[in-house]
Amino acid sequence: MKKGHDKEFSKREQDLVEKIKKEGVMVVRGDALLPIDPDPHLSQVIIISLCLQGSLQVRYDMLPMEFSEHDMTVVMPDHMLARISQTPDYRCVHVLVSRSFFNEIRFRNPYHFHLQYHRTPNIHLDDEHFSLMKHLISVLETATKMKGEKRNEMCAAVLDLMGEFMLEFRRRAGLSPDAQAPSMKLFDRFYEAVAAHYRESHEVQFYANLFCVSPKYFSTVIRQATGATPSEWIARFVVVKAKLLMRTTDLSMLRISQELGFPDQTSFTRYFKANTGYPPTAYRTKRCE
Repeated sequence: MKKGHDKEFSKREQDLVEKIKKEGVMVVRGDALLPIDPDPHLSQVIIISLCLQGSLQVRYDMLPMEFSEHDMTVVMPDHMLARISQTPDYRCVHVLVSRSFFNEIRFRNPYHFHLQYHRTPNIHLDDEHFSLMKHLISVLETATKMKGEKRNEMCAAVLDLMGEFMLEFRRRAGLSPDAQAPSMKLFDRFYEAVAAHYRESHEVQFYANLFCVSPKYFSTVIRQATGATPSEWIARFVVVKAKLLMRTTDLSMLRISQELGFPDQTSFTRYFKANTGYPPTAYRTKRCE
């Protein structure tokens, strides 16, 4: 990747995240302000996207996925995204929600934006439902431009309504959390646990203990459900997090090692190389060339 493009992406990404933190909720039309890098990175906010036309191909948690016209997608924080390609006519509208604002919504209606989206973020809408969600996003966009105390309350009310409709649409499509296989429910909880505890441990035993199951059983269920072992999922998350820190900060390798929960820089270097084939210094040098 060219140095100029890389730095431009990182700056736009961080600027947008900071703006969303301040605003709480934003509506962004088009892809210019919502970059998705070809190199895997972690979503830092809640992204609710409605595809208006064309299609976008990405890797979502390392698995290929396509977002096409009339698709509605909910990407929760800390999921891995990487752009593959998009059609020339791709157009979309995004609702971006900060973590703090999301926590308020989750408190009000815990089932609207929860684990149900971790494995199946995408749903195809028929014409009627597409028009409805497009209209609600327009209403939300108007609410985000309001001034005063009621602004956030109105935004939350519209997001609640969108959440109710999305939940119903997913139930009709057989994507209800109740219809999810037990193995996938366990994986969803595991993925959320990794995002919360990756600094504490990179070991399968630690996560198996969280769910009161043996490491052998835990590994078997996760591998059967996703095609990858718990160790591979933990490594993917930690490596992508490491790359994000190397790409968007000037932290030393020692500080990055500490941020990721490694006892020392040597342990981090060994872990990174074992899971990527090259040392972290080589990655950072390549990104800065």
